[in-house]
Amino acid sequence: MRQYGVTLMLHINHRRQNIEDVPALYIIQPTQENLDLLINDMKNKMYAHFTLCFSSEISSDLLKYFAEQCVKFNIQSLVNKIQDLHVNYHLLENTLFTLAMKNSYQLFNDPTIPE
Repeated sequence: MRQYGVTLMLHINHRRQNIEDVPALYIIQPTQENLDLLINDMKNKMYAHFTLCFSSEISSDLLKYFAEQCVKFNIQSLVNKIQDLHVNYHLLENTLFTLAMKNSYQLFNDPTIPE
């Protein structure tokens, strides 16, 4: 991670100190609890700006909630970028993973099932 400029990795639920001149990259699950923690960090201006990456698709309701809170507290200018990573899967081996969905292998590999 250091080769990409990442110098510190912390869990969102752990207590962290302000580093106001450093940009932050948040990789979080799209939940209201995580958004509230993020909004609190933004209100406290913990970092210079925030890049947000969600582990799965964020719902339009949660995205609307986040936007409303940013406007309410006038912190929207701290958001650098928002994106979905789609990395919410379970790695079983180096080349094998699961989506934790019932019958997912059959659904994705059965030639009789239309796309």
